[in-house]
Amino acid sequence: MTEELKLAIGLLLIAAIGYLLWRTGVLQALAGRPTARCRDGSISFSKHHCGTCSHHGGVAEFLPA
Repeated sequence: MTEELKLAIGLLLIAAIGYLLWRTGVLQALAGRPTARCRDGSISFSKHHCGTCSHHGGVAEFLPA
């Protein structure tokens, strides 16, 4: 196995782990408290109302501060 291939595989693994941490909410939880619940049931940690839950069917409710 070449060094370039090893590097490419390593970078893909890092990207995959990062995606899983983001998708499962681990990274968002580290960022602070949730600010909204989306219509599809997901939680948003958005800092601003504009665009919150835009890829999740919109906002079901904004959570109290």
